[in-house]
Amino acid sequence: MTTLTKLEKDLLENILTLDLADNTNNFVFKQLKPIAKKLGWTKNKTKGVVGSLIKKDIMYAEDADFLGFDGNIFYFSMPVSSDDFEEYELINTVEKMEKYLTEREEA
Repeated sequence: MTTLTKLEKDLLENILTLDLADNTNNFVFKQLKPIAKKLGWTKNKTKGVVGSLIKKDIMYAEDADFLGFDGNIFYFSMPVSSDDFEEYELINTVEKMEKYLTEREEA
């Protein structure tokens, strides 16, 4: 079963409050700088938590080496934000994400 650690929950709670670009499921790593500062985290700790979320298939990264790590684009593997008007539930809270992860494993 995929469970979220306290650090992952802390980061996700803050990411999910971001104004994601064009209401899509992605963000750029440098958008996490104010969140890391608020949480008292170093850049390496933030990278580690993001890496853990990638290993759990909660998000994935688009390689943007030419921009450096700060320019990497990360995508959620579930709908957390949308600019279309389709009828589906957004996974935009940690509670909804935990429920989604449980259901994903049961399927």
